[in-house]
Amino acid sequence: MFKLLKILSLGLLLFISCRSSAQVKKVPAAIFKTAIESRENPQLIDVRTPEEFEQGHLNRAQNINWNDDDFNSRVNKLDKNQPVYVYCQGGGRSASAAVRLAELGFKDIVDMEGGVMAWRVADLPLEETNGSGMSKEAYQELIGKHKYVLVDFYAEWCGPCKKMKPGLDRIAQDKKLAFEVIRIDVDEHSSLAKALGIEGLPTLKMYQAGTEVWHHLGYIEEQKLKTALVDHKKP
Repeated sequence: MFKLLKILSLGLLLFISCRSSAQVKKVPAAIFKTAIESRENPQLIDVRTPEEFEQGHLNRAQNINWNDDDFNSRVNKLDKNQPVYVYCQGGGRSASAAVRLAELGFKDIVDMEGGVMAWRVADLPLEETNGSGMSKEAYQELIGKHKYVLVDFYAEWCGPCKKMKPGLDRIAQDKKLAFEVIRIDVDEHSSLAKALGIEGLPTLKMYQAGTEVWHHLGYIEEQKLKTALVDHKKP
């Protein structure tokens, strides 16, 4: 019995040692860029969908979709003794992927904070960016058509964005609030998101007569959102 406990204890110590040897470092876009450029052939993984990848990705990145069933088998083909660099659109999926990479035995994992959105805001180059979507001028014209406007910057892959949508739909139908609610997909309008400095999702912007009077980053409950809109609304 004592011998069995000793073996189990040794196994647990080895497991903890292996897990603790992995390092996940979160770094801002500029440092991430310097790190990958310092290596001749960086193991650079874009964990977004192929559609997102085609709209603009980092030079020399390979697309391994975090949501695909073969994610583990594909990353297992990489060299676990060399650094691996990972990013996504806003930072959520890459954070999950970094944890998985550590579990799979990778020792040095670098995760870019804020993902491609932060990369764009820092005005860093992307490959194969189509530049499609609404221009800033068209956006200004759109929000200027109504007295009270609430703009929701979202993405289809964003969980909090999906959670907020029903509440936004109700606000759009609320005649007492009298807000025009506009939803803008940052993947389809990436150039606009960059121009407006959108760094995370969901991002809400409130306009009155074409002027921004309030903004919010992240999920917000429907009632708190209504209160904020009323508080910042002027006759």
